[in-house]
Amino acid sequence: MVEFEVVGQKNINVVKIESGIYPATLKSYEVREIQTRSGETRKVIIWTFEVATGDKTVDIDGMTSTKFSVGRKPSKAVQWVSALFGKELKAGDRINLDDLIGKECMVKIEDRKLADGTVVSRVTDVARKVVAKKR
Repeated sequence: MVEFEVVGQKNINVVKIESGIYPATLKSYEVREIQTRSGETRKVIIWTFEVATGDKTVDIDGMTSTKFSVGRKPSKAVQWVSALFGKELKAGDRINLDDLIGKECMVKIEDRKLADGTVVSRVTDVARKVVAKKR
């Protein structure tokens, strides 16, 4: 199990950009309790990325559960942390999520519809930033 500690809450950023793959930097993360459409309450991690859109940068959020499971089918949170950390996490690994702040990555941005019908951009996947090697 990967151990982590997160505190506090934040509002979700409401931003809209074109869907696609963008370079980004992890800016912050917060645990938040949300109410699902079925009315249940659950804890999630809201990840805020500073996304480079060419001529400007915008803050766009992504969301994962707080479940950190590794193995054949790692949780989304473990996949994102592994991409940011730069290596696959294994059972027993201990990391501090604060160490991921400022890490560069690539993010997949897609449209998501909020409960009120507003369409916003969300980070739906995170990949390790690949730097081309000089020949």
